Amino acid sequence: MTVNEFETILHALGTNIVQAFVRLETFPQDEPISDERHATLIVMLCEFFVSLPKKLIEVLDALDGLDGSEVRKEWASPLQKAVIKRVADEVMAVTERRARLAQSDDFYL
Repeated sequence: MTVNEFETILHALGTNIVQAFVRLETFPQDEPISDERHATLIVMLCEFFVSLPKKLIEVLDALDGLDGSEVRKEWASPLQKAVIKRVADEVMAVTERRARLAQSDDFYL
């Protein structure tokens, strides 16, 4: 089977190679991968991270004194922690705004 054939099959299943890989890496093999609670999260993160390398390269190109050769594999863990913290902070902020809006007298269902 070629990669193109594999991608065609994945597309017919409503997914792509990146999402399939992330699902396999995220969920233990003995658990069902079709857990829909996390489906949108997987899709959103795949979209985010697939475009991230190109955008980071553009940022490095725009910064004086950084050409990308300074980047180290060891940066992955601290950057991952920073991204997770930022996402958690943003989710909490959205949740708090929704709660305030729901409690407001101006909010009608």
